[in-house]
Amino acid sequence: MRQSPAALNRSWLAIIGVLLLLGAAALVVATAGLLDTVIPGAAAPENGAPLLDVDPAATAAAPAVLGGAAGVGVLLALLGLAWLAAQVPRRRRTRTYRLHGAEDNGLVTINPTVLEGALNADIERLPGVEKSRSVLRGSSTAPDVTIRTTVDHRASIGDTVRSIRGGAVERLAGSLEAMPRTVAIIVDVSTSTSRTRNVTQ
Repeated sequence: MRQSPAALNRSWLAIIGVLLLLGAAALVVATAGLLDTVIPGAAAPENGAPLLDVDPAATAAAPAVLGGAAGVGVLLALLGLAWLAAQVPRRRRTRTYRLHGAEDNGLVTINPTVLEGALNADIERLPGVEKSRSVLRGSSTAPDVTIRTTVDHRASIGDTVRSIRGGAVERLAGSLEAMPRTVAIIVDVSTSTSRTRNVTQ
């Protein structure tokens, strides 16, 4: 299956939430006149006075300030782009499976594409199935199976899905000596006009 950056999102949202809470707390303390109690020697602003008394002309004329602001802006933009790029789901593909053979054979290494090809051929023998593509991910003891099958518009989708789960997938589990952790079946129904509609089981 596809791998999404849920942990990364939770971490960044927690960091942003903490920073926002700290900023809000600082504003409340400053506007309530309690700044000197939190930071000894810090003068609280008078009523109606701005929290930051900055001269815009002097600030704009300072190259260091402009360069720093530009650098911060670029850094934030890069962080935002990196976060957006991390949202793209990534496929967690397994290169090889290590299976236990007979007692005198030890471990047997097999490429998942071999199993995928056998699974596709098994499914394509079903009545009404035009073609099938499958992907195996995860470990050999708990694989994730994704199957995309195209059937004729006259075929029964329910019977096809039951045949895949109870037949082809069961035989795959027998080869692996382990039941799949998840099985996702996507059925594309072809019509006489060469269009397809999608059904997910």
